[in-house]
Amino acid sequence: LHTVHISNVKGSATRQAFSVNSYKDSPLQDFTFKNISITAKAAGTIQYASNWLCTQMNIQAEDHSKVVVKDSTGVKGLE
Repeated sequence: LHTVHISNVKGSATRQAFSVNSYKDSPLQDFTFKNISITAKAAGTIQYASNWLCTQMNIQAEDHSKVVVKDSTGVKGLE
């Protein structure tokens, strides 16, 4: 899956903001997230992603965790 744009999303009372896992030889590529606000129990994880850009991203995790990005390249804006 590649070249996906997601914007203007608000989520609340979710278990995880992200639960993403693809395959090493087929990462999820070129995703853009803009104006996203999520309140969740945990921030979650992203694995096997490539070239993701997050702008105006607000993730509030009840456990104060940050999104864990592993085995991925070019995932920006989740800091």
